[in-house]
Formats: sequence, C-alpha cells, structure tokens
Amino acid sequence: MTQVAEHALLTGRAALAGDPGAEWPYALFLARRYREAVAQLDALVPGDPVADAVRDLVVAACLAQPPRHLADRLPDDRDSAALVRYLRAETAMTAGLVAEAERLATLALAAVPADRPWHVMSRLVRARSLAFLGRLPESRAEAEAAGRQARDQGWTPPALIADSVLTFVAAHLGDVPAVEAWTEGLRLRIPSATSYGEQMAYLLGALALSGAGRPTAAAELLFGSCGGRGVPDLPLFARAYAVDVMVEGAVATAQVAVAAEYVRLADGLDVTGQPMAAAALDRARARLAVVVGDAAVAAERAEQSGRRAEDVGGALYVVRARLLRAVAERESGDPVAAAEAARIASEVGPDDVRLWAERELAGLGAESRPVPGIGWDQLDERRQLVARLAAQGRRNREIAELMRVSVKTVERDVSEILRLMSATRRVDLVRVVPAAEPVAPGALLALTQRQSEVAERISLGLTNVEIADSLGLTVKSVEKHVSAIFDRLGVDSRTAVAALMRDQPV
Repeated sequence: MTQVAEHALLTGRAALAGDPGAEWPYALFLARRYREAVAQLDALVPGDPVADAVRDLVVAACLAQPPRHLADRLPDDRDSAALVRYLRAETAMTAGLVAEAERLATLALAAVPADRPWHVMSRLVRARSLAFLGRLPESRAEAEAAGRQARDQGWTPPALIADSVLTFVAAHLGDVPAVEAWTEGLRLRIPSATSYGEQMAYLLGALALSGAGRPTAAAELLFGSCGGRGVPDLPLFARAYAVDVMVEGAVATAQVAVAAEYVRLADGLDVTGQPMAAAALDRARARLAVVVGDAAVAAERAEQSGRRAEDVGGALYVVRARLLRAVAERESGDPVAAAEAARIASEVGPDDVRLWAERELAGLGAESRPVPGIGWDQLDERRQLVARLAAQGRRNREIAELMRVSVKTVERDVSEILRLMSATRRVDLVRVVPAAEPVAPGALLALTQRQSEVAERISLGLTNVEIADSLGLTVKSVEKHVSAIFDRLGVDSRTAVAALMRDQPV
C-alpha cells in the first residue's frame, strides 16, 4: 500500500506507476519537486488519513503553515497507518513543534513494525527533536540506533540523515574536528543536494558548523549546495533556518551589506505559522542589528526569538537566542545586563547544553557566570567543604586552619574545584556551590544605596572598571565604595560580598 512513498524515500526519486493516490505528492516532495507537490494537493481526497497526513507535511514544509490533522484517526490498513504515524511526527518537527514531534515519534516507534522504513524514519524524527530539546545524549543514542538499522537494511538516505544528526549533536558536545570532517566528506560525496533528504543533511551539517563556532564554513556549505545566494532550492521552512546561517556567516566576515541583503530576504518569508522558523529569522535580524549598532533592536529580536523557541520546547535555540541577547546587551554598553543575559543563557537546558552555552559565550566574548552545579558531584566531601568555605569568602589560610591542612593543599583543592565547577574566578563559586552556610540577617541593610548598587555588581562578577562604566563613576570612586562595603559587612573579599548578596539580596 505504500510502495510509491517507500521508493521515493529510499531513492530520492518519484516514480509514477499506475495510480499512486495520496502518496504521489509526498513522492514529489521527497524528490525535491516542491512546486509540483503543492500543485497536486488539490487532487487529494479530504478526510482520507494518508491524504491529510501528506497534505499537512507538504503544506508545513513548502508553505510554512501549521498542521491540522495530527490527532485524526489512523487508517485501517497496517502499512498505511505506519506511514501516517511517521508523517505526523515528521510534520510536527517540520512545523517546529519540537516537543510534540518527540511525543508523536515515540508513539510511532512503539506501533510501527521495526522492519519498515517508517520505523527508522520515526526514530530519526525523535533523534532530531531530542537534539532541539537539548537532550543531546538521548539524541545521539537514537541517531546511532537509526544509523545501524538503516545500514543493516541497505537504506542509504536514512543512514545519511542519521549521520547528519550525529554531527549536529557532536557540534554541541564540543567535537569540532568530527563536525568539520563529516561536513567536508558530505561536500565531496554529494556536491549538490538532489533530494529532500540530502538537503536536510546539508542543513543539519550547516547548523552543526554554526553550533561548532564555524559560521563561515556553515554559510559556504549551504551556498554551494542549495542554489546559491538566498538558497532558493530549499523548501520555505528550511530557508528560514538557512537565512540565519547565511547572516551569521556574513557577519563573521564583516560583510554587513550581504547580511542586510539576507535580512531583506527574511522579510519576504512568511513563516509566522511556524515558531521555530520564525525564531530563526528573529535571530538573523538580531545579528544584523548588533553589527549596525542598534543594540536595543538586537536585544528585542533575540528575546522574541527565545520566547518563540521556548513555547514549543526548543531549548537549544532558546540558548542561542539568549546568547545573542547577551552580545546585544554587551554592545549597548551595559555590562550588568550583559552578565545577566549570559547567566540566563548558561542556565537553560541540561548540563550538556549549558556547557555548550559557556563555550559559545567565551567565543562571543560575553562575560558570563559559571554554569551552576556542573562538576559538584565530582568533588569528594573534603573538596565540597573547601568549596563551601571558599564560597563564603574565606581565604586559603583561614580554610587551612579550619580544616587542619596545609595552605598548599587548599590552593591545589581550590584550583581543582574551579576547574571542575567550570569557574574561572573564586568569586564565581558563590553562584555554583550549593547551600553555603546562612549569614546573619540584615547584614546588607548597613549599606548605602550607592554601596548596594556596587555590591550588586560585585555579585555579578564585574570588575571595578566595569562597575565604574555602568554607574557613571570613576574607578577611584568605585575602589572607595568597595573598601567601605568590606568594612560595613565585616568581610575582606569580593567573594564574601557575592555570598552575602546571594543569600540576602538587597
């Protein structure tokens, strides 16, 4: 019952034999004949589950409109039901409904026979959705299983998609050499994408290069394989992601006019019905706004992008949006807002995503705070105690006396604690060490308004120069305020001030 669809999936070509019925637009779609696929939709019979599932996918991909039939009844025929289950999961992912795609793919995997191509394709939908949800180890496991299954059956296109998902995950786990090697191999093996599956492999490869901090290579990969400037060969939803990649690449090489041209292209793409595609275009506009000096617009666009992605569970792209916002706030000259945006970015998602965010922030030059909690479980009880004492602002000698060890031992411990907790400075421990001892109530009430403002910025990890810039003071005045804060709070370190601010915010 699904021979036409299977042939198109496994070959990338549409072959008309007899009356293919509702599968024909899908076959045309897989063969990258998008306009023909859309034109054939009018011939589909409304109310037929296969026809409705095909219509939803083609409309979501080519017209960027939301699906309407994800919860309709399934066909009675077993093969057709398997196809429909997969198509609904694929449609949800294409439409940017990330959490729903993961749910539908999980249901499909439980119901579709393992020897059918729709089973491996459902697994690939789940792998992609898990990656966008930020659940990277789970995504990698699903993609590896799908790749093995596809190769065992001799199914080349699904194997290619599995490899592209693994590359995307590798990028966000910090394996840049693997990303560069795979995308270069893709370029050599498939110089130009001739099917929908190959285009998606190229798009995921470009997103992987972008995630690995190689924006120029990402833009070049898409430019050469998907029709040149404007990537006109891609379906509409994919062009939105591609535009963001192209703008990022242009900005990275200081080609502001080229970036502006792509943003003008973005203005002509109607993807308002797809939250993730719309989020990608918001990121593109934010990138351009940063380089032309409109930091307020950049921050607004980045924030909007993050909200869109958050609404559908796209944690990975919530982080990307908030990283952009941190850069925009930095460019606006507000280090406090930049540090806060960076903190929010680094606290979104599972540990792997938060670590990736930290790497991205470092590459962007944004001043971030450490990732809370990562590495804590790797500390033994003694080092956890050292970390808590250090987070209270105690000096190494004081810690050594309390624990009856040498100062050298404490110095080594603190160095290892900073490494494992992804912290660069001692004051950062205040934000990543859990549950330090409580302090005396009302300690911060002794501070004047200006001293409170300075103390707040100390807790953000800002230097005296940055505090001076944010408050319009001289560095000498800030130094006097810091000294007065130490005296009034009875502490002798910035770390101790930060600890008090955490436990008793003003």
